[in-house]
Amino acid sequence: MMPSQMPPKKTLKKKNLHELSTEVKPGFQITDTKKNVFIVGKQFATGGFGRIHTCTQKGESKELVIKIEPSENGPLFTEINVFQRILKPEQIEEFKKKKNLKFLGVPHVISNGIFQYGDERMRYLVIPKYATSLESVREQLGGQLGVQSALQVAASMLRSLEYVHAMDYTHADVKAANILLERVGDFETTVLVDFGLGRFAANNEDKPDKKRAHNGTCIFTSIDAHKGYHPSFRGDIEILAYNMILWITGSLPWISLESSPDKVSKEKEKFVDGLPASLNNIVKNSTAAKCIGALFDAARKTKYTSKVDFGKLLPIIEKASTTEIEVEKATGSRRTTKSTRRAAKEPEVVERSTRRTPKKSKMEPSSSSENSDDIDEDEAPSKKAPTSRIGNTSTTQTLRSAKDTMAKKIVKKYKKKSIGASSPIKVPSAALRTTAPSRSGITTAVKASPTKLRKVPGMRNFPSGRRSLLINNTSKKYAGSDPASTSGKV
Repeated sequence: MMPSQMPPKKTLKKKNLHELSTEVKPGFQITDTKKNVFIVGKQFATGGFGRIHTCTQKGESKELVIKIEPSENGPLFTEINVFQRILKPEQIEEFKKKKNLKFLGVPHVISNGIFQYGDERMRYLVIPKYATSLESVREQLGGQLGVQSALQVAASMLRSLEYVHAMDYTHADVKAANILLERVGDFETTVLVDFGLGRFAANNEDKPDKKRAHNGTCIFTSIDAHKGYHPSFRGDIEILAYNMILWITGSLPWISLESSPDKVSKEKEKFVDGLPASLNNIVKNSTAAKCIGALFDAARKTKYTSKVDFGKLLPIIEKASTTEIEVEKATGSRRTTKSTRRAAKEPEVVERSTRRTPKKSKMEPSSSSENSDDIDEDEAPSKKAPTSRIGNTSTTQTLRSAKDTMAKKIVKKYKKKSIGASSPIKVPSAALRTTAPSRSGITTAVKASPTKLRKVPGMRNFPSGRRSLLINNTSKKYAGSDPASTSGKV
């Protein structure tokens, strides 16, 4: 007799807990528990497994941001939990008052909850809308930030982390994509967002778990995270240090190994063990290297369960971020004169010129449209950097005025000498007269040559299209100049 066959086991199909949210159509209205109505706008990004839309509160014109995910998803649930616990407006204001800060780069919660969309329950979070992401700016600048800009972002992020850590939480995913600018071109008012990996860390235990290994963004995450530890206070500082290397140099020693987390982890350990030499080999600017080194030192000297001493770390970074950075050649040798710095046109000058509108009060929130990512490369630079761009109208007019004044003085001088002389003394021709030096220190010969213009320090920092247009216009303008006048600076 054949044994009876057992019926096949029924397997319960598990629901995917990390699925992409159903797209909510623009115009859909969400009412929160306080009877505030939010109108969903266009989707402009996806974050993790959620969709990110613009939105407005009914009766208001100011644009906000709303993040939407299926209610079963974990990431947004975690982020909302962090917002509810540590990112309420009154908590942020209290910390600012305590530290005497005009600006603190963390977002505040506006609304959150669950709503029904067709057959699905959706979770949402409403926060302020900012101008653009640091990653977008970095990409538009060719993958790198200037040293001054990077230091300004780092100082702002340290203040943000100081607040988060003071509330006993960690962020665990600091990176340019999670850093937003309140105003385009202003690196001093950057905001740390995306708390999807945020975690209460006051009760951390010094016990790694391989199941948690490599959590975070692989190329930036801390060595603790690679080993399977929960996010730590010191880990956030280490992550910021790796980001600074990328912002300033445009790369990381392990960036090509991103698909192999174990290899990335080993390279990071080797790099950290080789400090400071390993850092100085890739970061040639001594000020930047000193600041990044300070971040690594702070992380290494802090125990896994302890908090970082921001009282010692912040002054180092903040002082450097507000001090004029000296230009250094590719070899690392230093130029010390201010006139040389102006002639070299350090990249920060160009980057700071990306500001679209006049600088407003740091307390004023942004209400930029969704096209605000576009950076106008032709706006004025910061107050710290004198305007010295090639072809700048005001600079050109000033130089012409200076040349005219100098010429008049020469003519007057020779006329005096001619009085009483047996024969008249000739006044030198215009081609031989000394001309007033410009702030840029760039000669007419250089301006007339497209090839030489391309080699002008700082020129490579312009986007290729903008750079070509600038070079062509400038070379055409000066191509017809008197050849003899190229000996003077214009």
